[in-house]
Amino acid sequence: MPPAGAVWAGRLHNTAGLLGMGMAFWAEIKRRKVVRVAAAYAVVAWILIQVVATVEAPLNLPGWLDTLVIVLVVVGFPLALVLSWAYDLTPAGIERTEHLEKSDKIALELTASFSLEQESPPNVLPCSLAVLPFANMSDDPGQEYFSDGLTEDIITDLSLIPGLFVIARNSTFTYKGKPIDVRQLGRDMGVHYVLEGSVRKSADQVRVTAQLIEAANGHHLWAKKYDRELEDVFAIQDELAREIVTALDVKLVSGEKGRHQRSCVKNPEAKEVLYRGMAKFYEFDEASHDQAKKFFEEFTQLEPDSILGYVWQAQMCQIEIFLGWGEDRDLSLKNMGEFLEKALNIDDRDPLALGHAGMHQLFLGNHDQAITLAKQAVAEAPGMDSPYYSLGWFQMFGEAPLEGIENLKRAIRLSPVATAPRLTILGTAYRNAGQLDVAVDTLESTVRRFPAFIPGRVALASCYALTGKEKKAQQEAREILRRDPAYTISRYTTPNLYRNKKTMEEWAESLRKAGIPD
Repeated sequence: MPPAGAVWAGRLHNTAGLLGMGMAFWAEIKRRKVVRVAAAYAVVAWILIQVVATVEAPLNLPGWLDTLVIVLVVVGFPLALVLSWAYDLTPAGIERTEHLEKSDKIALELTASFSLEQESPPNVLPCSLAVLPFANMSDDPGQEYFSDGLTEDIITDLSLIPGLFVIARNSTFTYKGKPIDVRQLGRDMGVHYVLEGSVRKSADQVRVTAQLIEAANGHHLWAKKYDRELEDVFAIQDELAREIVTALDVKLVSGEKGRHQRSCVKNPEAKEVLYRGMAKFYEFDEASHDQAKKFFEEFTQLEPDSILGYVWQAQMCQIEIFLGWGEDRDLSLKNMGEFLEKALNIDDRDPLALGHAGMHQLFLGNHDQAITLAKQAVAEAPGMDSPYYSLGWFQMFGEAPLEGIENLKRAIRLSPVATAPRLTILGTAYRNAGQLDVAVDTLESTVRRFPAFIPGRVALASCYALTGKEKKAQQEAREILRRDPAYTISRYTTPNLYRNKKTMEEWAESLRKAGIPD
């Protein structure tokens, strides 16, 4: 007989699945416009019945006519719903409604469970997991980069498993070094399960412990200890992923994508170098950026057949283009393209490589190609946040902000501790879609939570100017210049990534009205 905890876990998982299916089904009904057709049918039917009842006597129509009309209306209602589910009215005529792929169904579940405000916890996703930063139990505190890097690798591996929702690193790492109430974390993140563990590294040996916890009640579903030589750390990641898949009863599809890119890394020294580079990357300043680049370059020299080094180096080039940290933007763009070509030659289905390749195409002005690549990334990893973020961003610049908003929401749902950049992009997308009141609300919330983040204030000043709130726009502009006296409109408009270059000029003009200098 299975233990009580496992029985309750199974019941909870089944209940979660039913709730998730319910949310996804409701989202699918709305996507197929069934609700809209039902409402329109009811209105037209009511009018028709009233007209027949009114003209029946004056026109000497048979007395049974109104009864017949009511019967026909009632019989026709379910038929109308079935037809609205199967077909859609488009500019090209009546067409069969497109069938959703698995990644699209997952996207609907994410949309259904979205909640922007911190005060409003997100709905719990079915088969969802938060991986907490594994604790560094080594004698040397300086080994923390290794436990952090291993945690991120585990998150990435699990994110690539279809049917499993995994909260992004940016959210779970906010809990690092803090006392944690698993129940509260489950509510805050909207997940059913939490994975926590520790890493002890000594010379060429590594011990990893992990335990899977049911967030609703804190019950431990399983715990395991792995003792390996350092070169076998990849085997630990594989075993850990298989244990979780088994425990959560996730049905795997063919091609376990997460393993292949790491199986190419055989050199334990290379893994050390990679994790040191990742640690420097997340310090996110110009000096650390340069150090991280050197680590990723060294990793690529040690492991030229691994996709990881090329993907990370492409990401470094992307940051240089945006923040001006490189010596030459054109050179960074050229290098980015070369790194991505090598990455995709190794694995043309890797979602991170596809996402960065989309960004590269966006820099080149190829919006349609950028969106296509981002959609491929979503299809490869529908449980990962970054492909949705890339797709939403590309759609916003490609003059499709409404579609972009939905994908940005999905990215935020998979990383509920939303960052200032993502909230700012979401607010900007609302602005671009003409939903100025929602944009202002989103950006005011962003500025309250991240007062030092200048791009959030810039987007808010633009929205104030566009809504005629000139005093607020000017006040926001003064605060921007107080915090960054050298800020100019040209910094906001470089690079101009919009498909229609005139779009950026409209936003630039709103900043001029607010008082930002050219």
